[in-house]
Formats: sequence, C-alpha cells, structure tokens
Amino acid sequence: MKEIGWYDVSLTRIGTIDPFFSQLPNTFPVFQWHEDTFEIPHSAILIVTSSLVPHQAFRYGDNAYGLQFHLEVTQQMIREWVETYEDEFKGLKSPLLSKPQILANTELKIKPYKEVGLKFLRSFFRKPMKGGMK
Repeated sequence: MKEIGWYDVSLTRIGTIDPFFSQLPNTFPVFQWHEDTFEIPHSAILIVTSSLVPHQAFRYGDNAYGLQFHLEVTQQMIREWVETYEDEFKGLKSPLLSKPQILANTELKIKPYKEVGLKFLRSFFRKPMKGGMK
C-alpha cells in the first residue's frame, strides 16, 4: 500500500504507556513516503498503527524502535521529495496523493508535526538506555 503524504496514526494500548510515545496524542498526523510495510519482529511490540497500514511503529526490547513514518522530515525536504520523485505520482488516483494536496497539507501540518517530533526526540535523548551508555 503506497502512502505518500499526511496520514493519521494512532497509539496502541502499549504505545500510550511507551516511554517515548506516551507524550504524544493518541492519534496524530504523520508524514509518509513508502509503498512497503514490515512484519513486527518476534518479541517486538506494536506501538503505533493506522487503518491503512497497521504496522507503523514498534519497539524491540528497551532501546530499539522501528518507524514507518518520517518524524525527521522538514517542509523543505517534502518540497524536494515532491519535485525529485515525480514518478511516484504517475498513475495514482487518490487526490490525497497529488503533489498540490501534499504541499497544501504540509503548510497546515508541518508546525504541529515539528512539535510531535521534538517531543519524541526530547524523550528519547533524556531517557538513559538500559544496558548501554548513560
């Protein structure tokens, strides 16, 4: 399932108590650019999901996370991706996946999204990692 643009994701029950994700809203928009998905590794825990692509983020042990979406993205990066990877839009029927719609949504969502990303990163860099450097 190709996801390009802004989509809502939701925390799972475990996600709401996860040390890094619990600071985020239960449902929030994220920026996606992929057409692949993944299976949750054995012993990992699903912490973020969506109706289109159920595996959005997982935690493996105490220190490893896998994310389907791009918390690191900036408005400039999105503009560059939309122009650079123009072939990604050929043959798509959904108006959500159109270049103008992605750019318009980015104007509205990038500032609150930056706050979501910063909350996650602040939590991530403040929490001592088990079994690693403190």
